[in-house]
Amino acid sequence: MESVQVETPAGEIEVKLCLPAGEHPVALALMVHGMSPERDIIWEWGGVAEELRQRKTATAGTLVPAMSTRCPRWVLRRLQRVRGARKGNCLPGVCVYPNLHSCDLTAPACAKPEDVAAALEAIAAWGLLRVGGGGSGAVPLLVYGKSWGGAQAIELCARLAAAKPPAPAPAAGLCLACPSTGIDQLTEKVASVAAPALLVWAKDDAVIPFDMHGPLLEELRARPAGATIFAPTEAGGHRVDRMAALDSTLAAKLAEWPDLALGPLAAASSLR
Repeated sequence: MESVQVETPAGEIEVKLCLPAGEHPVALALMVHGMSPERDIIWEWGGVAEELRQRKTATAGTLVPAMSTRCPRWVLRRLQRVRGARKGNCLPGVCVYPNLHSCDLTAPACAKPEDVAAALEAIAAWGLLRVGGGGSGAVPLLVYGKSWGGAQAIELCARLAAAKPPAPAPAAGLCLACPSTGIDQLTEKVASVAAPALLVWAKDDAVIPFDMHGPLLEELRARPAGATIFAPTEAGGHRVDRMAALDSTLAAKLAEWPDLALGPLAAASSLR
């Protein structure tokens, strides 16, 4: 990964940029880490980022035909078990991976949500420009967030949903791993996110217990637009990398999330 200092409204932030292997990217993935300053937690999404980097060429239209805007619940249940395109026929993506501990105003221990969201918006805009996709030609943005970073991912997606140009377009996909839900106006912010959402959680999580998934899953499924997939896993604790290491199906779903979010789920709406 290339390391860059990116200027944001909160100050300069270290960002790792992970480019696809030899192909023009068609999606930008923004990874948001958890609260701990430990290096292995900050770069916990690294395995997913590397999987995305290794992807080759394809377009969303080559995966699965788009569904109607009303997606029956039985279809969503089947999609819980669907894997994306094979590795040689999947969407090449760029990952931008900020270290929010590298800036005082965004360090998780004392950061204000609005400062973090503004910084992440600036980093997303920088990433889109870096891959040559600003303005109407922008590649779609997918946001991955774990634990504290999951809450920040929701804040960012809600901010983008309400923003006007020149801000980046609303996120095209949201992936949450055992997220914190300590968010002001959570219901309103979740409802504003129209993108497909993937929620993953380990049943042995001792930091944010598995039972905490219930209320958030209800909020996600109650949205007026945007399909929701829930992918529980037996083990991995509060570590998305360990969840993926212990569950190959989950690992594939995390890496293939752009294919699902931009392909079969793009037009789907989750139903109550």
